[in-house]
Amino acid sequence: VTDATKSLMAKIIQTRKTVRNYVIFNLSLVVFISILMTIGSLRTEYSHFNTKESAMFIILMLVAIVLIVFIFWLFYQLIYGVLLRKLRANYKNLLELESK
Repeated sequence: VTDATKSLMAKIIQTRKTVRNYVIFNLSLVVFISILMTIGSLRTEYSHFNTKESAMFIILMLVAIVLIVFIFWLFYQLIYGVLLRKLRANYKNLLELESK
């Protein structure tokens, strides 16, 4: 295995870590903004709710937020998994070509 191949794989791993951190940051931002919007709408649009209705609204919104973020995370895992599988196959082919 040449240094160029090792360097390429190191860059791929670093890029994967960067993309994962980017996705985690964006999903965290979506959760944070959604919670703020839920609290804001509860204070303005739904201020007439009693305590039980408010609690139910918050629980339903949290479930919806978690579900949406989970779907986005699964989509990321699916797309990135397919890309990494193809990349790994190409890397193995490159190693085979270098060993010949």
